[in-house]
Amino acid sequence: MISDDLRTEPCSHEGLDFWDGERPARGVRGVYSTDLLRRRAVEIIEGHDPSRPLFLYLAFQSPHAPLQAPEEYVERYSYVEDPNRRKYLGMVTAMDDAVGSVVDSLKKAGLWNDTVFVFTTDNGGQPLRGGNNFPLRGAKNTLWEGGTRAVAFVSSVLIPKSYVNRRLIHAVDWFPTLVHLAGGDSNGSSIDGVNQWEAIAHNKAAIRKEFVYNLRMEGDLLSGAIRVGIHKLILGDPGKPDNWIPPPRRKYRKLPRTAITKILNSPAILMRFVQQCCTIP
Repeated sequence: MISDDLRTEPCSHEGLDFWDGERPARGVRGVYSTDLLRRRAVEIIEGHDPSRPLFLYLAFQSPHAPLQAPEEYVERYSYVEDPNRRKYLGMVTAMDDAVGSVVDSLKKAGLWNDTVFVFTTDNGGQPLRGGNNFPLRGAKNTLWEGGTRAVAFVSSVLIPKSYVNRRLIHAVDWFPTLVHLAGGDSNGSSIDGVNQWEAIAHNKAAIRKEFVYNLRMEGDLLSGAIRVGIHKLILGDPGKPDNWIPPPRRKYRKLPRTAITKILNSPAILMRFVQQCCTIP
């Protein structure tokens, strides 16, 4: 495939860089990747022995730049003025249909009642490419909440329906959680994730109270962010945009810039700064 192009094409004279397991995938040129991945997932489910466990990781490319979707999906949103947003919505709808096909195949194969279905994303949207993170500040590739806080849902007959869990869950928590569901135990291992199944399935108090968003060196300066409870501290350049527009009818008080060295060296200033910032996502 060419970068993240959503249709399969030869990448060079050396061959195809699109694989199915350990072999190059053939006969897929020009096929929309969402549909291609959907078809392969359904094939795996239909050919699976129901007496054996199944772990299926299905990573769609969409929604992602370049913005591409079959025209029949884009046409559904002809009333949307922004062309990027129209294509973005078409991509999401195509993916939604693909997810529906996977769920239908699980039910048809008699696997659904033993399935824990997890749908999640890797980052916030990119407004320059049709995404929308409002009312959160920032976008993909930033440390703001718009770039790091994302939606997810879990569906299973094992958990209650129609409730919202707002507790802290980090992406690395999926691994120990899924290991637990499979009958394993990751306790005692040196991983960063924690088993969140009790919080997800029974709406119990979250185990996690804090996490690090990212840490990296930019020259001689440390850049990163950490969250403790409802408070978040960002070091270095958090990314654009630097301003934030509050939702309607929400009080907002612009805060003066505070030197990070003073915050770190004075617990009193840090606490005062945290108390001021706690109402701003």
